[in-house]
Amino acid sequence: MNKLISANLLRLRHSKIFWLCLAFSAGMSLLLVLMNYHYQQDGLLVTLKDNLLTFLLTHGFLIAAFCSLFIGTEYSDGTIRNKLIVGHGRIHIYMANLIVCVCASLLFCLSYLAIYIVFGSLLLGWFHEDTSFILPLMLASLTVSVSIAALCTMFAMLIANKAVMAIVNILLMLTLLFCGAYLQGQLSQPPVFNNYAYMSDSGAIVVEENVPNPHYPSGVKRQVFEFLYDFLPGAQQVQLMTMEAERPYLLIEYSLLITVAASAGGIFIFRRKDLK
Repeated sequence: MNKLISANLLRLRHSKIFWLCLAFSAGMSLLLVLMNYHYQQDGLLVTLKDNLLTFLLTHGFLIAAFCSLFIGTEYSDGTIRNKLIVGHGRIHIYMANLIVCVCASLLFCLSYLAIYIVFGSLLLGWFHEDTSFILPLMLASLTVSVSIAALCTMFAMLIANKAVMAIVNILLMLTLLFCGAYLQGQLSQPPVFNNYAYMSDSGAIVVEENVPNPHYPSGVKRQVFEFLYDFLPGAQQVQLMTMEAERPYLLIEYSLLITVAASAGGIFIFRRKDLK
């Protein structure tokens, strides 16, 4: 498998999509630092924490595009079949691609974070928050990026058509983000409305206090929503982007669980896939 990983890393060095995604992450980081500095000069209260993890908004789409094009090229060029012909096992082929996609995903994250922290600390000052608050969130952002890479690798390895796998992966990332935003909206609903005002049939303004919110999720429904909000990668992205993750180590555990499950499931199906 070492030869497969070395060959993939060599391909990575010459991959245009990899360098484009890396440049996008670095450019986005620098742009946000300059934007925050501009706001700070205008008198707004902006700190280094602001936009620290904003890259998660676009990261899923970057890794979806990268995995689809990087692995899709192996299908379109017949490279995977050639690897099998010369005696490489399917598990080794899958794991080699997974490792390179995970490395690329982490590099996209680290390039953003490194540039943002270095230039941000020079222009905006250091974090006002304790490192015990910041570091777990940063670590959780890295692990969720790994789980996203594992999911995208799984679909890329199981779908031979490059265009189809790209569409599937991008739609997956969009769906996960939508679910995360929906869950955040549901869980942030207040249980009651204070000073609820409405107009009666007679035209008079009626003010009532502590009106129950019919959209407030409670009981088992709320427990399910809270679990999904911590478990789903898209929901983790929303929590981390807004710096509202209260249990970052739980998010890390769930991300690692998703990574293992997606990898195991992908390998199981790939070993039985008919490679034409």
